[in-house]
Amino acid sequence: MKTQWVKALFGILCCNLWMSTPIFAQFISNNVYSIELQGITVYGALTANLLPQTTAIADNSGKLSFSLIGVPNNTQYNFLVTTIRDSAGTAVRRSLIPAPQPRATLSFGVSPVTENQTEAFIRAFADARTDDPLLAFFGFLLVRTSNITNAEIIQMATFCYRGIKGSDGTGRTDGFESGLRANGATDAQLVNLRTNLISEFTTLTALYKNSVDEYFTAGSAAELGKRGEAAAKIFEMLVNAAENAGIAGESLLLAFNRMGALVVPLMDQSLAAGTLRAATKAGIESTMTRGMEKLRADKFLAQYTGALRTLGASDADVLKYETAATTLISTMQEKFRQFELTVMRDEDVAKSAIDLFNQQMQQEMEAAFTQFMTDAQASNAEISEFRGELGTALGIPSAQLDTYLPTAMFQYYSAAGTQVNWPITMVVAGRWMISIISNGGSIAYNRQTDDAYPIPAMNTWKGVCSNPSFHDKYSCQAAGGSWTPGRTDYNAIFTGLRKDWAELLEMREDVEIAEFTKYEQWNALSSLSTVQQMMQQEEIIEDTFYETIFGDGSGSGGIAGRLSGTTNGATPLSDGVKKALVTVFLSPDF
Repeated sequence: MKTQWVKALFGILCCNLWMSTPIFAQFISNNVYSIELQGITVYGALTANLLPQTTAIADNSGKLSFSLIGVPNNTQYNFLVTTIRDSAGTAVRRSLIPAPQPRATLSFGVSPVTENQTEAFIRAFADARTDDPLLAFFGFLLVRTSNITNAEIIQMATFCYRGIKGSDGTGRTDGFESGLRANGATDAQLVNLRTNLISEFTTLTALYKNSVDEYFTAGSAAELGKRGEAAAKIFEMLVNAAENAGIAGESLLLAFNRMGALVVPLMDQSLAAGTLRAATKAGIESTMTRGMEKLRADKFLAQYTGALRTLGASDADVLKYETAATTLISTMQEKFRQFELTVMRDEDVAKSAIDLFNQQMQQEMEAAFTQFMTDAQASNAEISEFRGELGTALGIPSAQLDTYLPTAMFQYYSAAGTQVNWPITMVVAGRWMISIISNGGSIAYNRQTDDAYPIPAMNTWKGVCSNPSFHDKYSCQAAGGSWTPGRTDYNAIFTGLRKDWAELLEMREDVEIAEFTKYEQWNALSSLSTVQQMMQQEEIIEDTFYETIFGDGSGSGGIAGRLSGTTNGATPLSDGVKKALVTVFLSPDF
């Protein structure tokens, strides 16, 4: 049983405590405070104090620092609760923390924010009769300010539990957990996900300690900034925990849709009942929106990096991509810091101010994404070199290079309407193909062009030009050619040459068609009457898209599964390689 205390295994907890504003009880310099430590049982109940009496004295600044020895570890509990009491025995601050690894040291901070978090956690664990780490994850995510009422804390606990376990509490009908199960997560993987989250939370609590230290050394604004840094990493922790449990990032995205379909109506009901303020609701919605952007970015950027390495990208190519990705993630983390300073402050923030901040952040994130795409582009020199290498591999005479492989073939139209070079990820796929050709290998793609997989109306720029020298609608028509919408017959374009490149381009075009089909379906969601309906339909759209691209996710189905060939004339392409090839041609979806 986790509740059994094995005294031979110890952890050490190092903690700092702070008080921020006059609306909270102040720690009095040189006064003695007692520290208690309780565990959360597997049934969500608090134990009695687990340690002998421990005291600490507040310093001249009102800061309380202490260490606890003999702390139960994570073989006994998932979570512990630290309570600070004054000389009258009144609890003045609490913090919920993950139980440490055996013989490990865990740092954590106690603050007005952790007080609210702990209140929400204790209520949620008790009501749900569980010590579920997923419940703690959403608690850390949603409760990020001291400026929430007791009524709102009660509502947030309900949002978290119902959102995870669903309307019937089973985790199998609706809600977050059912979303993971619907996308293949097994009972064992869900257990591992929860276990992994406990380890990830140790980083989060250390960041909260840093925020406390910042308060005393640099003030409240610096503390909020550090709190924002912690918030920016919450979704990253979930991605890490899920991937280490064998749960794909796509499953997380789909599960959040199921959760939102339950929680959004609950928030609306609480707003109407007066138990949730409009500003608090706006803060939660903004938190989830920004968090989902970060989740998508973390997932896709990691996928791209893995795919590049699978395809044997050079160190220079990987560095170009990772530098662009690091810049984007750093920008997103800075936005989380600004979010804490603007929205998650410890005083009232009007809903109108939150809405304005969201508009500004959306514009800034779009600019950051545009910069990422620019930073990840292949240079003109890289495109030129690649075209030459590709022409040689396909047997194209240099005099016909512009006919078969015009520069425009390696460009796309940006959101600004200008032609820009392919990202380096796509060039890596082409170089990989060249390498297997040189080793005696080949690649083929079994294209599906029936009515079950049509081109969406918004994708009519796909097609064939009457002048074979042009491969995009705009260049074709500008040169006086006529454009026929439809799938591009790349094999016809490369008649008499090796088909490998034509097959890869046809695969890439099918990926684009699948993406634009999704975008078109998303646009249609605006006609639905409720947010709940929109989120339910979005899950279906996302699920269909991933099945179209990856099948079951392994690379053996969907578009990826229709790739075939060998790396050297004998060794078949692995499912991992197929998945990587499709991945590098996917548009960043965040």
